[in-house]
Amino acid sequence: MKDLLRKTFGGLNMAYYLRHLLFGVLLGAFWFNGMWHSANPEKQYFLIAIPFMTLLYPYSRWLYETIVDFFTGGHDFIVAVPIFFACKLFTMMMCFYLSPIIAPVGLVFIFLVNRRQEKLEMND
Repeated sequence: MKDLLRKTFGGLNMAYYLRHLLFGVLLGAFWFNGMWHSANPEKQYFLIAIPFMTLLYPYSRWLYETIVDFFTGGHDFIVAVPIFFACKLFTMMMCFYLSPIIAPVGLVFIFLVNRRQEKLEMND
């Protein structure tokens, strides 16, 4: 069980995890503040879900970036700064809001990648 947790939740680079956790906290705080002041009768469900989405955000973002990197082949694209930031903000929000769906897939993928890497290191 300890090995499973280490290869999934502990499978990301610490600097990467903390960076995206910071972005998740900022997105979560923004959404939490908006829900706190709303008249939505179901806001308590969102207020409970936001901390979980914040903790899952780095894993959903990792999966998104891995998929994009696969399709782009690691190439960089030159675009106008406003377009870049608009696309970046959109993808960050989508990864945050959909993190309960995306992150479990990302965690399984992280586990498989780490297990494969461990097997390759054992064979060397």
